[in-house]
Amino acid sequence: MRIIKTEISYQNIKIKTPYHPFIRDVVQLSFDHLFRRGYIKMRNFGIKASVSVLICDDKKMIQLNKRYRNNALPTNELSFSYMDDPASTVVGEIVINWDELLRDSSGSFEDKKLSLLNFIAHAILHIIGFSHENDEKASCMDEVKENIYSYVMKKQRKK
Repeated sequence: MRIIKTEISYQNIKIKTPYHPFIRDVVQLSFDHLFRRGYIKMRNFGIKASVSVLICDDKKMIQLNKRYRNNALPTNELSFSYMDDPASTVVGEIVINWDELLRDSSGSFEDKKLSLLNFIAHAILHIIGFSHENDEKASCMDEVKENIYSYVMKKQRKK
């Protein structure tokens, strides 16, 4: 079931094509899992609901992190939620720092995909309202993220 359209763009990085289908799958399967488990309801999404994913470098991420979080350091991901805006067809925006992903992974294609999955799932949970501002909320968010991770990996193995 196609739940959400995924718009992917890249800024200041060269590798695109090998990860493009995987990014779409991760977003789609993550939302599918969250719907199936009741974390979000279909009524929260219009027919043309979409998520925007930007893959960028440290320089761009530092600019965004400073602008939106007043923190002049790179971070692995940023997310912006528009779920409370009934006029928006965009559910949220995800920004992934490719340089941070490279530091987080061993460098193999498969390991980069696992880091992408982790970063994207984390961002999607923020979009739908999860936070890690205290230990209890962080524990809950980690548990749901692990469930997404398992679900996506299971579906990917079946491909």
